[in-house]
Amino acid sequence: MTGRGRATRARIVVLGVGNLIRTDDGLGVQALQRLSADPRIPRAGDAAGAGFEIDFIDGSTRGLELVNETGEATHVLILDAIDVEAEPGMLVRLSGQELANLPGGWSVHQLGVVDWMTAQLLLTGRLPEIRVLGLQPAETGWGTTLSAALEPHVGRLVDAAVEQLQQWVVAAPVPDGLAASGRPCATGCGF
Repeated sequence: MTGRGRATRARIVVLGVGNLIRTDDGLGVQALQRLSADPRIPRAGDAAGAGFEIDFIDGSTRGLELVNETGEATHVLILDAIDVEAEPGMLVRLSGQELANLPGGWSVHQLGVVDWMTAQLLLTGRLPEIRVLGLQPAETGWGTTLSAALEPHVGRLVDAAVEQLQQWVVAAPVPDGLAASGRPCATGCGF
């Protein structure tokens, strides 16, 4: 924050959550691995990257422990398998507040995300901008690979995550003393 109370840098956290030994429930972690290696991801060293940083965190099934790693985040993107009782592979997009309205009841995993949000609010006094992206799982039994019904759809999830990150990066504040190019400027940068 600057002395004026304005954020000088956006901190974007991408959480991949899920259980890697429960087939499709491991989707979030597997999608995170693909996303973090994607060349389309804006990087802080890019010309447009002066106003943000992106951290990729394997949240697995850690739940409330993640508050320590997200406390300073301005934006949080959660990747997960989300059961909305739809066709396997359907892309699901939720804002943080929509989590409470999921049809089909609460799973232990979804409750962990809501618990994280509550703890985040209690400990920091605020919630970051939250987006949850996921796919409808086909199966969540024991297994270490995604189901054949879900695997072909993972690319769409990664594409949606890239799009969301690009939107946040474009809207990221440019720190005081930096030009829009990301290079320091000594003359006020013309704005």
